[in-house]
Amino acid sequence: GDEIGLFVSNGSGVNNAYNSVAANKNVKSTFTTSWAQATPVYLSSAKATIYAYYPWSALATDGTAVAIDHTSQTDFMYATPVTNISNRKATAAIAMKHALSLVQFDFKKENYTGIGSLTAISIANKSGGSSLISQGTLNITNGAITKGSSKEPVTRATNLPQTIGVWAEATYPKMLVIPTSTTAAAGDIVVSFTIDGQSYSWSVPAGTAWEQGKKNTYTVTIKGTAIGVSPVSITPWGVGTSSSGAIQ
Repeated sequence: GDEIGLFVSNGSGVNNAYNSVAANKNVKSTFTTSWAQATPVYLSSAKATIYAYYPWSALATDGTAVAIDHTSQTDFMYATPVTNISNRKATAAIAMKHALSLVQFDFKKENYTGIGSLTAISIANKSGGSSLISQGTLNITNGAITKGSSKEPVTRATNLPQTIGVWAEATYPKMLVIPTSTTAAAGDIVVSFTIDGQSYSWSVPAGTAWEQGKKNTYTVTIKGTAIGVSPVSITPWGVGTSSSGAIQ
């Protein structure tokens, strides 16, 4: 049921439709047992370049400016362009890349007598801050993001609510964010946790950058009435940063 969008180009730009057929731009391709195009793309001996993105949107008329956001928590993706497709080589193997950055949290209890019911996480700018931008456009030819002006927080996490225990990575609450530039000061971005009805906040350290296609893992330890965040471990998607911090 997943749908990707295909821009089948003549090779001189993502928006230059193959064989000058307008329908070859933003072709919806749907997976059942295999991928099938809603509108067939007929190939000639002329070489085509295939650009792809996920999820397909009827509003994506410009392959250099596909709308993305992080409030919807959609795993937007784009593909490495596939070249030299023609009637002699009609199958394109498409490799997708993540456009956003993933922030995930492991939780531990230490000398904490509460239940450890984790019900909410939010990632937000400090008051008046602009480090976290919530929408923009994606150039599907190279993954470049042009950021917009909205600064909405991320408030939707996977795997919530749940009770803190010994978790496997599949259990970690996960949140997608528009990639960020390096934070200038600690607290430019603030993460808030709601545990047993109590709200705790932690200032993201200065120098933090959540990069495109990378997974950033934070271990959060709640100790009695305090909460601490241990050094960040970064695992591929790609190589990330390390930091530490504490909240009270």
